[in-house]
Amino acid sequence: MKKKNTTKKREEEEKEKPTARVINFDHLSKSVWHTLNTSWYTQLSSSKQYEASLDAYNDVTKCIESIRKKTPPTTSAYGTKLSALETLRKIAKTVLLSNGDTPRL
Repeated sequence: MKKKNTTKKREEEEKEKPTARVINFDHLSKSVWHTLNTSWYTQLSSSKQYEASLDAYNDVTKCIESIRKKTPPTTSAYGTKLSALETLRKIAKTVLLSNGDTPRL
């Protein structure tokens, strides 16, 4: 019970902090979706898609790394952290539901 109150208290403190601007990462989830579903990778033959999979992998990991770099755990605004988590969830969903073969990231 005490742990739950501590978590709730921490969330309230995060919301009340006068922090820097909130960063919205939603555009990155859209970029990942585009890379995996509508970009030139999807227009290639199966063997060429396999060869290009490293490029797609790099695009996806760059988006994730960008979120990590822009969301330091101690100084980020609560809204930034929330946007980061929502975007990471969307990226994971996109990877799991992408067209074609099972992703091997």
